[in-house]
Amino acid sequence: MCMTPRRPEPDETNERAALIFADKLLSHCRSEHNCAISVGAHDDDIELVCSGTLRAQYVCLSHCWGSRQPLKTTKKTLRSHLRKIPWESLPNTFRDAIRFTRALGIPYIWIDSLCIIQDDRHDWLRESQKVARIFQNCYLTVAATAGADGRAGLYTYRGARSTPVTTTTVDGRAQTVFVRAVPNHMDKWASNRFNRKDFPLLTRGWVLQERILSPRVLHFGSRELLWECNKESYCQCGTQQSDEHEFTKPALHAQKHSDIHGDMQHYWRDLVEEYSRLSLTRSSDKLPAIAGLASDVSSHRGGAQYLAEGYFGNDPRYAERSYRRTRWRAPSWSWASIDGTIMRPQMKPSSLTNEQSFKTISKIILKSDA
Repeated sequence: MCMTPRRPEPDETNERAALIFADKLLSHCRSEHNCAISVGAHDDDIELVCSGTLRAQYVCLSHCWGSRQPLKTTKKTLRSHLRKIPWESLPNTFRDAIRFTRALGIPYIWIDSLCIIQDDRHDWLRESQKVARIFQNCYLTVAATAGADGRAGLYTYRGARSTPVTTTTVDGRAQTVFVRAVPNHMDKWASNRFNRKDFPLLTRGWVLQERILSPRVLHFGSRELLWECNKESYCQCGTQQSDEHEFTKPALHAQKHSDIHGDMQHYWRDLVEEYSRLSLTRSSDKLPAIAGLASDVSSHRGGAQYLAEGYFGNDPRYAERSYRRTRWRAPSWSWASIDGTIMRPQMKPSSLTNEQSFKTISKIILKSDA
């Protein structure tokens, strides 16, 4: 059990509570930190917009597809979706995200299953390469972190789980504290600690780069709302998350922008190790689903050569649960040729500064058949 004098755990994560929580942190983040689909109004039908050179704020939705496939744009439905997408055809998570976007006053939302033509391989390959930039440039990412599929919606109702208890301080003053079970706060990012029931979204491979590259993420959790940007992270109960855990967004951001070259290598290896624990529906997505992170790393250190080394360097060691693909995906000496968890020896970032882990790779050409 834990006791906190801050505030009771929220009884629900409804739209009003989410707006109050998000508005305060959005204002603070935009003022203090350097950090589509036309949504219409009310419960009107929405429409797919070919944005072209359109310049406007937009929200991204990060969500689990689940075993029940969400509403999708296909070659057959593209023309009708450009005219309208009936409100009643949208799954609960899409509806909640669109309503929340409208309430924020943002005119557009990007949802992968609707904004990428799912049965057009050429469009999928072209647009999937833009996903990282789409999340990097969004106003906010709304993460349906507690939802295993589109039926779940964003909001949860649990009933009161905090019990008020009146205590007496050492100087004789009465004080009310709230007692609750110790929550599974989201500073425990390592995926092997995830409670899949609480955080199913965070077990998915594609979601890692969506979360890391987004400037701001609002998680709709199973117990409360959680906020993270590049500078800080908070949960709805008022706790500021510790940066001591290396896989928090602020800690990773600081590591990425460190002047120490070894810190960047350490950052990339942490990402690869974490990524290897996550699930992909299609093994052919192994490289596309981390391409945005690799490109982001290469833009900070070393350009194309660093990108090649990061993709194919053999330093992260294979764990016992790993196995090699029978169908070629990457060079056999690369972590990318392996399915399963990758582990590396623990070492301090400073020990990597002068490390010569890689041979020089002048050129690697891959053609995706995803």
